[in-house]
Amino acid sequence: MVPVPRWQPVARQRLFGLLDEGTRGPLTLLAAPAGYGKTLLMTSWTTGARPPGPVAWVRVGPGDHHPPQFWAHVLAALRGAEVVPPDGLLAGLSPQVEIGDGFLHTFVAGLFELRRPVVLILDDLHEATGQAVVGQLRFLLRHAPSQLRLVVATRSDPPLALHRLRVAGQLSEIRGADLAFTVEETAALLADHGVALSGEELETLWRRTEGWAAGLRLAALSMRGQSQPGRFVADLAGDDRAIAGYLVEEVLAAQPPELRRFLLRTAVADQLSGDLADALTGGSNGARILARLEREHVFTSATGPNRAWYRYHPLFAELLRAELRYEHAGELPDLHRRAATWHAGNGQPVRAVRHALAAGDVDQAAGLLTASWAAMLAQGQAGVLAELVSRLPGERVRTTPELAVVAALSRLALGKLEEADAWLGLAAAAEPWRATGPTGRGGPGPRPPRNGSAMRLARLYRARLVGDVADAGPAARVPPALAEGDDDDRRTLSHALLGVAQLWSGQLEEAAASLEQARADADRTGRPVVAIGATGHLALLEAVRGRLGRATELGLLATEQARRVDWSASPQLAGAHLALAVAAYHRDDLPAATAALDRATRTALAGDRPLRLAAAVLGAWVAAGTDRGDAAAALGRLDGAVAATGGRPPRLLAAAARAARAKLLAATGDEDAALAELDRTDASPAPVEALVLARLQVATGDPAAAGRTLAPLLADEPGQPAPELPLAIAAHLTDALANQELADHAAAARAMRRALDLAVPEDYRRVFVEGGAPVRVLLADHLHRDTTHHLLVGSLLERLRTEAGRAASPAGRSAAAGPLVVPLSEREQVVLRYLSSRLSAGEIAEELYVSLNTVKTHIKSIYRKLDTNRRWDAVKRARQLQLL
Repeated sequence: MVPVPRWQPVARQRLFGLLDEGTRGPLTLLAAPAGYGKTLLMTSWTTGARPPGPVAWVRVGPGDHHPPQFWAHVLAALRGAEVVPPDGLLAGLSPQVEIGDGFLHTFVAGLFELRRPVVLILDDLHEATGQAVVGQLRFLLRHAPSQLRLVVATRSDPPLALHRLRVAGQLSEIRGADLAFTVEETAALLADHGVALSGEELETLWRRTEGWAAGLRLAALSMRGQSQPGRFVADLAGDDRAIAGYLVEEVLAAQPPELRRFLLRTAVADQLSGDLADALTGGSNGARILARLEREHVFTSATGPNRAWYRYHPLFAELLRAELRYEHAGELPDLHRRAATWHAGNGQPVRAVRHALAAGDVDQAAGLLTASWAAMLAQGQAGVLAELVSRLPGERVRTTPELAVVAALSRLALGKLEEADAWLGLAAAAEPWRATGPTGRGGPGPRPPRNGSAMRLARLYRARLVGDVADAGPAARVPPALAEGDDDDRRTLSHALLGVAQLWSGQLEEAAASLEQARADADRTGRPVVAIGATGHLALLEAVRGRLGRATELGLLATEQARRVDWSASPQLAGAHLALAVAAYHRDDLPAATAALDRATRTALAGDRPLRLAAAVLGAWVAAGTDRGDAAAALGRLDGAVAATGGRPPRLLAAAARAARAKLLAATGDEDAALAELDRTDASPAPVEALVLARLQVATGDPAAAGRTLAPLLADEPGQPAPELPLAIAAHLTDALANQELADHAAAARAMRRALDLAVPEDYRRVFVEGGAPVRVLLADHLHRDTTHHLLVGSLLERLRTEAGRAASPAGRSAAAGPLVVPLSEREQVVLRYLSSRLSAGEIAEELYVSLNTVKTHIKSIYRKLDTNRRWDAVKRARQLQLL
């Protein structure tokens, strides 16, 4: 008989579809642990709105391993489905004491007589453990006609040559992952029981049960009528009375004694390999037993790309641990110590320390932490390291120099400079200085610190956070390559930290070498987190140099590396985001620059003062080209970032911050305050300050002073360091503007040509766009005088024309700039842009890949529409109409 459920289950249409699809073939297998809703799913499917047709249901029991009893039940089910002809072979067939080939051949022949296809469901087939029944089912699957659609529900895969059926496409499988409830189905099940949870509570319940149907049903029954069901969800564990009772009766009690012992002793580990299982049990066949547990669906699943690791279902694991505490509490410390030793020996320090702490072995935990802190930091586990240190007795950490430095390192890696300084002070106070005998000069000598390597890394971390390599002191001299183990991680971290500190200190060549070495070390030792950070800061370094293409390439590489290891929100990516923002800004893609800048600010550590100041400086340059409200807000952010450095901005950023502040003040209309910001009589201005000062001098009508300010930047003297590319382009452009104001048009043209020569390879645009109308005049004049860079110049003129069109009101336009009676065609507009250059008509034809006659026809049409008869008059008229 088809079972009738005592409650109306959630209709799971996605699984009904899988069953419908599966029963078009010979075998559908539902294999999952106890309580995954196999029987309930099939009853809902067979009695629902769209039943699969005639159904013969056999619920297999322990006695059905005897073939006569098993086949008697199968025959009774088929007859009850009313598909067996009254005079057919199956109507008169009865199992004999011994089921032989004759019975099976007659049974198969009787299936050919069925009037229509029938679904034969064998529920709980794992109960029929006899080889005889399984062998006879294999025969049936090989010879049965298409009228028979077999559905098998089981807790363990039956030996039915599934691999052969799978290859032949004759097997449909529905397993635990398919049967697990989704979040939406979980919500529907709870609603059926009158239970309402918040979205977060629902997610927690689903995650803890992993969609296990019985666990959800038991939880729903327990929460029904409770005033605070969320509290039940927060406390839900495998030792809950209802869940524990089910698991003990349905799963644990069914295991043989030796397997039960294995489950209890291995439950102390969150994940298991065969070797770890052997270390915990003292056995030698752990891998085979774990594979068997997964095959038999004992709440065990394989994980990882090679499926060499296993884990128990969270609720089942908690039950096992509760049983272990109840039955073998005295064994727990030793099991955790074994797990700690195994994990430490296999390069898994975090799990090793957790097990040592669980064993109550503070000495083992402390020793593991002092030996493995570098590996944890290199793997991006600073938060975990801080949490593990906090679980040690506080007095032990405060009075042990090695542990105090580890505590400081964990805080430094999290950007918590003040907390780290406190721990470093404790480490110095706790370090024993004992005489080690006579020194070379005959006096007593101090014992070297036991934590010298950790202290060097701490100084480098600190220098990286304040942005001054001098803060590292002797630690800035990277120790030579060390032999093995954690020494590789220390060397990799040393290069990465030193490289960032050198970058912010303005030592760009040294920074590039250190960061490249860190990348190479990280790739060699498999430390992607360090590689991502080093690549991102290399991208930022290239952006500072002005190599926008290389900066973009490295920035995108870092983001792709982070995506592959699921570290897209890592602080290590902040440098890459900032580099992409700088490149987008210089290329005049302000939306992309703003988005990348926001990502950099969100991902950067709160204590990463240099990077946050750099982001504020770039934000100031972006905002200075917008409205006054944006500029005022950016000024507040910039001042806050400067204040966060304690009045010690990094050398690379100190002048840039002052220049950005002056630029923002000028953007808000306070040019006097902007000039005062740059007025440093005690020293000559830095290049970036000189540049902003010169632009202000041009804007306030003193181009001669601007020329004097720019002179050091434009001097090409041997031994004199050239300014970085962005500054060099801006310097030549500003020089062109100053010469234009001084009516030295030849000098202005030369300076503009030089600015364009520098800008074209890396596609610099923003510096020209920010120049507005004066730069537009210079660019137009360049097209008259020079044919070089006409594509960039034409694009910039179009961009500036668009900007001018947005800024100008209709009333402010010249009367001469009235609309054309007949507008230019799209092709004529293209030719018009070339008319503003010095290309001949033939050269324009070659550029456009058209004939000379075609170009001449377009030119005549342009003259007619613009009411002119000469080329330069047409260009002049087009500029009046803002067509160029």
